[in-house]
Amino acid sequence: MSFMHGSSLLLGNNTVPGVQLSKELKEYAPIILKACRDWGLDFYPTVIQLLTYDEISEIAAYGGFPVRYPHWTFGMEYEELQRGYQYGMHRIYEMVINCCGLETKILTKKGSKNAGEIKSGDIVMGARGWRDVVAVKKQKSSKVFQITCEELSLKTICTPNHKWKCIRSGEDVWVETKDIKIGDAIQAGADYDYFLGNPFEIKWTAEKVIEKTRKNIRNQLIPISPPDKMTLELAELMGILTGDGSVGVRLASNTLNVCIHKPLIDFQKHVFNLFHNVFGREPSIYEKKKSVNLISLSSKFAVDYLNSIGFKTGSTYRNKRVPFSIFASSNEYRAAFLRGLFDTDGYCGKYLSLSCFSDELAQDIQLLLLEMGIRSKVKRVKNKNNDIAVLLIKGLPNLVSFEQKIGFSLNYKAEALAVLTSRDGRSGRGQILPGVMDKIFDKIDSMDKPPEWMYKWRKRTLQKDKTTNSLYGFLHKAMNKGYGNCFKDLYELVKKPVYVVSKIEELEEEQETIDIALDHDDHDFLANGLVSHNTNPCYQWLLSSNTLVDNLTVIAHATGHNDFFKNNIYFSATDTNMLNKMANHGTRIRKYMARWGKERVIEFLDLVKRIDTLIDGADAWKEKVVKDVIIRDERKYNYPKRLNVDKERLYMEPFLNTQGFKEKENERVKRKDLSEEIGFFKNPTKNIMAFLRDNAPLKPWQADIMSMLYDEAIYFYPQRQTKVLNEGWASMTDSVIMAEQGYVSLGQPSHDCGIFEYAEHKMGVLGGKYSNNPYKLGYNLLCDIRKRWDNGQFGTDWEDCNNMREKENWNDTHAATNLGKEKIFEVRKYYNDLTLIHEFFTEDFCREQEYYQWKKLNNGNIIISSRDYKTIKDSLMKKHLNGGLPNIKLIEPDYKGKGAMLLEHESDGRPIYEPYVEDVMNAIKKIWNNDVYFINKNDGKEKIHCSYNFRNAPGQIQYEVVSREEHLKS
Repeated sequence: MSFMHGSSLLLGNNTVPGVQLSKELKEYAPIILKACRDWGLDFYPTVIQLLTYDEISEIAAYGGFPVRYPHWTFGMEYEELQRGYQYGMHRIYEMVINCCGLETKILTKKGSKNAGEIKSGDIVMGARGWRDVVAVKKQKSSKVFQITCEELSLKTICTPNHKWKCIRSGEDVWVETKDIKIGDAIQAGADYDYFLGNPFEIKWTAEKVIEKTRKNIRNQLIPISPPDKMTLELAELMGILTGDGSVGVRLASNTLNVCIHKPLIDFQKHVFNLFHNVFGREPSIYEKKKSVNLISLSSKFAVDYLNSIGFKTGSTYRNKRVPFSIFASSNEYRAAFLRGLFDTDGYCGKYLSLSCFSDELAQDIQLLLLEMGIRSKVKRVKNKNNDIAVLLIKGLPNLVSFEQKIGFSLNYKAEALAVLTSRDGRSGRGQILPGVMDKIFDKIDSMDKPPEWMYKWRKRTLQKDKTTNSLYGFLHKAMNKGYGNCFKDLYELVKKPVYVVSKIEELEEEQETIDIALDHDDHDFLANGLVSHNTNPCYQWLLSSNTLVDNLTVIAHATGHNDFFKNNIYFSATDTNMLNKMANHGTRIRKYMARWGKERVIEFLDLVKRIDTLIDGADAWKEKVVKDVIIRDERKYNYPKRLNVDKERLYMEPFLNTQGFKEKENERVKRKDLSEEIGFFKNPTKNIMAFLRDNAPLKPWQADIMSMLYDEAIYFYPQRQTKVLNEGWASMTDSVIMAEQGYVSLGQPSHDCGIFEYAEHKMGVLGGKYSNNPYKLGYNLLCDIRKRWDNGQFGTDWEDCNNMREKENWNDTHAATNLGKEKIFEVRKYYNDLTLIHEFFTEDFCREQEYYQWKKLNNGNIIISSRDYKTIKDSLMKKHLNGGLPNIKLIEPDYKGKGAMLLEHESDGRPIYEPYVEDVMNAIKKIWNNDVYFINKNDGKEKIHCSYNFRNAPGQIQYEVVSREEHLKS
């Protein structure tokens, strides 16, 4: 998939199943999305795909939009959910969330963190800038792949659909992990300026050192004055100590030492000053060998200080690591650390390298360099006595980047590096970039009169290799000689570091992973130094046979929905990870089919789906609160063992609950009837499905399936609550963008051509003049709110005004407030259908929109029964009570003392549809495994529906409808 910058848009080169986006859509879709964002919409990243009529019908049918996907119910496996090859479906891209391993290193504004430590509110670094983390979701068990790259010591673990920016056919494209092949080149590193952000804070005090020191020598401790935040001098000194220094080794346990060759007088002074400036004390200089001086600072405080910020003490040359305080620091501190390290342990001659005994240190350094956009290579080398890790930096782009961002304090190394960077890109060997060479050849061939040196380079290159360095050298020269317009895009591509995939494998064991959602148009970030894409997108499917105006309108309309789902408060308690959960649901259900039989599982699924509207939508909020409490309660505190805080002693037990009292209480409990003993049932509940899930005599596989479908039912409940407002908001969005702002003219001969086509189709969506259409009701209410709040037609002055003429001329006598946009955004965030109608369906609105009630006579004629505003409003509100579902409660789980279930319909003026009652009751009867009674109140008459076993015929259900009197007699 190719990536478009500057908008939340991923345009598919391979759409479902291969319809190419037109040139006009590629050009105008980003304009529509930008207009939506400029108007104030805040929406999830968007993927736009173009389908034929048959394909969009298949996705709607098999996908089950806007309800659950049947293939989740029927247990499609993880890959099948993505590929959709069963049931005749075409491929649907990315139906699950992208995840990476918990130990993956993520570059943030506060340094590198493990992915498992990332939290909402963190700021992570992408390939082109900073991105805000808006949500983090952990997956306890996910299928994962491991990616190994040549010359990269870090191995990356991620889910099959996690995307990486690869170079294919001379272009950078997003490729899912499962589609990556050996030989693919993955982009790495970031390119951003130095920044002096908030430095790493150092929380160190001398008190602990003093306490650990014997009292008789405490007065001999010489105080130091180290910084309480990371500084450039401290970072560089830490790099020098990591390279040719030691901290607290053997007998010199309280000493910092650095070895420096005697001829390097300037560098000795530099290190001397670093010690003095960091610790406020001058070090001593000793002659260690004829050619080496030792700069030493003896200070117990200094050793403890460095240890507190992650510097290991003792003999650590085989297990050295980059201190965590450096990883937690921003780029300029990292550069200072690396400069000190390469000054002491680095080599600069024919190439730039660094040698160390510790593989972990080489891996850490490679990651630091990579996160600064510098590519390096790590390999093991055997010398006479030991194996050592050697980190190599080759290639002109990387050497230039090192020189600009890090450099050397030692003059002779800086001069050697300058020689390397002046070789015009012909030194060293780089990585092969697929397709880039062919694109360069094509551009040379397309030029009218290419210079002679280009032909010579082409001939020479064909005889040798097609590596990054030769490409960079050519493109660098082309840019300097004025051919930037022709080769700029390829030059920018080749400048970026890449790593070639050498191995990709699916791991047998599932692992815990994490998804990071970003509030940015590019939605990319660095994972183990590689550029990855990790956001759960919103998909928009367009019909290929639609006109350009229609498809641009659909984009604006769907973006309104996207914004609504992200910002409306009723969706904030829902699980945004539901797609991934549903994919896992499908896998588990398929396993149950294999174990218990397909027919048996489908029969139970059918029973559960009959009752999946008997829920309480507020439970999503309750469960969210409970989860938050559990998270707080799971914090572990390190109490002293002697306290035994987990074992409470009941000191007052003998006095409060005497033995005689407890015996009487136990006897009273035994005499309770079943309903009292149950204990869990205290009040009537709407959440019948949850009650059955927790208390019905289900087998483990049945209870698991019921839990899955319950989670899905809770997830979709807010959509029932907000149908009018949601559709109204989307309709207003496309109206503002296309009509008000004039984007109907995109790609049209004139504005009039676009607006006439848009208006015709808009009226088709809003329906007839008197149609009770959620699109029309929501759109008109929002338009009315916007108009009133723009003109100041709200508040007590407006509401108390009974003069119709004064209201009609309100704009002439009152100043405009221009609060309409602010108000409708407030409504979008805090309201649902019921509260929207209750507050904003006013008498004026009812009259202006010409609402009325009608009824059908026995002879078939239809007449207007009422124009009364209160009657009409009451009718509309009843229609949207409980998300439009009947209000049914569980009254008694042990009716008649026989374990039967008694349900009651709380009448709100809406009659229940009786043909459905028998199916629902029989489903409950089979799940509860006992009789079910249902009190139905319609038109003031009370009926009791009875669902029970046929006498002497176990397994067969008898269904009757009787009056209350007949029921009581029985």
